[in-house]
Amino acid sequence: MAGILKVDTIQNSNTSNLVNQTNTTTITIGASGQNIILPSGNLLIVDTLCHLLPVVVVLFIFWLLIRFVVDCFHLLRVAVVLVIC
Repeated sequence: MAGILKVDTIQNSNTSNLVNQTNTTTITIGASGQNIILPSGNLLIVDTLCHLLPVVVVLFIFWLLIRFVVDCFHLLRVAVVLVIC
């Protein structure tokens, strides 16, 4: 037998909201400070991580570029000092 269960909120026995749908695009599971445990074999896809990874990579490359430029200026300064002496 198949069926569809339509609710906006699922509460535990303490009347705390476990699952809450606030609008058509937001479903909240748990509350701040609560742990959400996925049983073994389940998959959690967090879209935010997919968007943050390119930003982290770009920032890391930018940091490497800055380090390279600073090192080049330092070597240039040492070379100028050696030539003057």
